[in-house]
Amino acid sequence: MPSDLFEDVSGVGCLRWNPDRDGRRVSNFGDLLGPRIVEALVRRRPAAADPAPAFRGRLLTVGSVLHFATAGDVVWGSGLNGKVATELPAVLDVRALRGPFTRCAVLAAGLDAPAVHGDPALLAAELWPELRPASGGPDRGPIAVPNLHEIERFDEAVRVSPIGDPFEVMREIAGAEFVTGSSLHGVILADAFGIPSRPVRSEVEHPFKYVDYYASTGRYNVEFASSFEHALELGPVPVPEIDLDALVRAFPADLWTHDGQPAPESSPAGGRGGPDEAGEALGRLRERIGGRPTPEESVSLALLEERLREASARPPAGPLAEARPPATPERPGYAGP
Repeated sequence: MPSDLFEDVSGVGCLRWNPDRDGRRVSNFGDLLGPRIVEALVRRRPAAADPAPAFRGRLLTVGSVLHFATAGDVVWGSGLNGKVATELPAVLDVRALRGPFTRCAVLAAGLDAPAVHGDPALLAAELWPELRPASGGPDRGPIAVPNLHEIERFDEAVRVSPIGDPFEVMREIAGAEFVTGSSLHGVILADAFGIPSRPVRSEVEHPFKYVDYYASTGRYNVEFASSFEHALELGPVPVPEIDLDALVRAFPADLWTHDGQPAPESSPAGGRGGPDEAGEALGRLRERIGGRPTPEESVSLALLEERLREASARPPAGPLAEARPPATPERPGYAGP
């Protein structure tokens, strides 16, 4: 049985958040996508996959799950959420991150972090084209996909619950005329399938993960709607700029051994982390945002500035610095993605 925090994908533990609450799994669709995407990519390989003998860590992918990381884990497309005070382990193998806001925080922690950005859920349309309507066009009007903590905020007539089979939720998104709501992966999947979308400001979530994602697709100063009706009035955000090839090249295929073919090199080059590198990354973010950041960007930039001040005041960690155990439902500081 899969645990709350990871499930086995061809011998490698793939992290995903799905805790048991009152005897039932939360089953938030976005938090279930990581293992499915990894599984689909591994199956594309020319031979059956076995875990690389030297790998003893876990793979972190889709979601705001970096606060669960432990020393030696591999990171491909994960992010931070802004809600949990995150002390990252001293050793992480970072292949890609969700966005440049997360990268700035990771650099501030002294970790290597290549400038490869993207949420792996953006690969959904390529991996599962059959989820599109057979007609080739939308088969329903505008929909709202809420964050799992505010499902009742949107009218049932337009609401698509984020709870349940991720493929069914993705099918609903792929068939919509327009997608809005406070679910981050609602708008990410809309982008993946080329559906116009506009985020609604969450009343319970920190904006960090949203602006992190939008920045990863070249979109700054995104205006968040206050309601479903306001989103329709504003219309869609600009079309994303996505380099999926770079994200796929960064996939850690070397975690699996394939008969008859060596695993490809998949770890992109990245600069050494530290306060100086984080400061440069923060400066580039400010330049791209410009002189009129949105409220969501302002709050998220302030969080990065706080992380940078803390990093600058912290003595350099030794090469064998010990990582703290990951946050879990039984430990203080735990929060969902």
